[in-house]
Amino acid sequence: MASHHRGKQLQDRLFPIPMERRLLELVRWFTGRRDVFFAHTELYVDLRISGDDAWELIEQVHQRFGTSFVGLSLADFFPGEHDPPGGFWLGKASEKPPDLRSFTFGHLLAVVECGHWFEPETCRRTPP
Repeated sequence: MASHHRGKQLQDRLFPIPMERRLLELVRWFTGRRDVFFAHTELYVDLRISGDDAWELIEQVHQRFGTSFVGLSLADFFPGEHDPPGGFWLGKASEKPPDLRSFTFGHLLAVVECGHWFEPETCRRTPP
């Protein structure tokens, strides 16, 4: 088993797994969903991530990729744990409360690649 692990490490160094695939695997593991996610896949509306789960996903992304989420206000993008359910719980999958902003898988990927939280038009890569 140890030789398999060393072989996997060598393979990952020679043929690195693209960031998008690594993030996709993390989100799939976190949500328990095997769907195909697209850049426009909404974390709240499509994947039904909200409340404490949103915070836990952000923590997982930070731990796995070292991404800083300083300045992110989860309440702008996700309802709280005790907020009334949004329209998708009632079978209206494309609806979210009008005061919530859109947070997509594509934006999460861009934030991970940038290294820190940003509004879409302000990404500046932080040097390692």
